[in-house]
Amino acid sequence: MHLAYRQESELRPHLPKGMQRGDVERLLVICAPRLGLTSSQLHVLLVMMHHTRPEDWTSPERDPMCFAAQSAIADDLEISPRALRAIERQLEDRGLLSRDTGAGGQRGKWGDFALGHSFAPLIERVPDLVALDAQRAAGRQRAQVLRRQLSALRRQLREKTEQLLTAVPKSPALPPLLSAMAALPRRYADLPLDRLELLRADLEVLHRHAIDAFSETERKPCRSEVDDRPHIQDTSYNDACICNVSSATKRTSGKPLDTVYSASAPNGAEAGQENKGGGYVSPHKPDLLTSFTPRALYNAASNDFRLYLDGYKRGVLPDAGTFIQAAIAILPDLGVNLSAWDEATEAMGDLAAALSVLVIDANRFHPARPIHSPGGALRAFTRKARAGTLNLAGSLIGLLERSRNGRSAA
Repeated sequence: MHLAYRQESELRPHLPKGMQRGDVERLLVICAPRLGLTSSQLHVLLVMMHHTRPEDWTSPERDPMCFAAQSAIADDLEISPRALRAIERQLEDRGLLSRDTGAGGQRGKWGDFALGHSFAPLIERVPDLVALDAQRAAGRQRAQVLRRQLSALRRQLREKTEQLLTAVPKSPALPPLLSAMAALPRRYADLPLDRLELLRADLEVLHRHAIDAFSETERKPCRSEVDDRPHIQDTSYNDACICNVSSATKRTSGKPLDTVYSASAPNGAEAGQENKGGGYVSPHKPDLLTSFTPRALYNAASNDFRLYLDGYKRGVLPDAGTFIQAAIAILPDLGVNLSAWDEATEAMGDLAAALSVLVIDANRFHPARPIHSPGGALRAFTRKARAGTLNLAGSLIGLLERSRNGRSAA
C-alpha cells in the first residue's frame, strides 16, 4: 500500500501512444497462463479494469483507479467479499495493481486525494506483456513452419524408402527405416514446439540414412547395365517410385522441358504421369536440380536465402531437401502466408515450390521489376502452375543469367 496523494505536476505511468485499455485487456487474456494467472484472478482483474475511466490509462496526469465498492464488485462476480479480498491481494502480490483504501475499506476521490485500486503497476508491466505476446506469436509461427518442414521431410523419406524397397527389397537398411516411419506421429498439431524441433532433426537423420542406403545400391557392381545410371545426388528415381516433381518442368503442351546448363539424362526424357499432388513423374528424366545445378542456384540466391541454405545443408552443396527446408523457413521473413506455400506445393510439388520462392526472393532486388509482394507473387506462380502456363525454368534461367552477369561485372 502506498500513499495515494501526489503533487499535480507529478507524471504518472501511462500507456504508450496508440494503446488503449482494451489492448491491455487483450494482452492479459493472451498472456494469463504465462503470468501464472488463474481464470478467477483474470476475471476479477478484467472486471475491476472495467470500473476505470479509459482516458486515465493514457493520461500522464492520472492513475487509472477502480473506485467501485468491494461489495458491488463481489456481487458482479457472484463471489463473497472475502474471496474477492483474497484475489485482490494475490493480484497485488503479482504486481498488477496497488490497493489504497481507507481503514474501513473506503474508496473514492477527493480532489487530488484518491482511495481505491490503482492500475499504475499494471501499466508499468505493459512492455513485459508486449514481449510475452511477441514471444508467443513467434513460437506459434515457428511451430507452423516446423509442421510444413516435417511434412516435406516425411514425403521425401517415403519417396526414397519406396525407391530403396523397389531396388533392393532385402536391403538391411529397410527394416529400421520402415520401423522408424511406422513410429512417426500421425499428426503434428498437438505437439509442443520442442517436440517438433526434435522430430524434425530425427526425420532429417532418417532421410539421410535412406539417401545413403539408396546411393549404396547404385554403387554396387552387380547391377545390370540397363539399370546402371550415373547417380546425381538424390535426384535419380526408380520406375516404381511415387514422387512430387513440379508440373512446371513441363511445357504447356505437356512435353518435358529441354534441360539447360547440364546434359540430359542417359536414357532421355520419358513419358510421365500426373499424381494427386500435380507433380510430374518420370523415372529417368532429370529434375530441376539436374537441369539447374545446385551450385548455380546457390550462387543466384539472395544473401538471406543462402543463409538458410547454409543452415540446412549437410554437404558442400545443397540438395533438393535443403532447398525445400530453406524455402519454408524464409517464408515468414518474406511476409508470405504459409497457406500460400500449401497451395503452391499442391499445385507444383515441393521442389518447384521451393525454387519458386528462391526466384521470388531474389527478384525482390530485380533492377527493373522488383517484386514488392512475395506472397502475391507466389500465389500468381501457383495459379499459372494450375493453368499449365508456369515457366519456372525460364524464370530460373533469367535469374542465373543476371547472377552470372553480376559476377562478371564485379
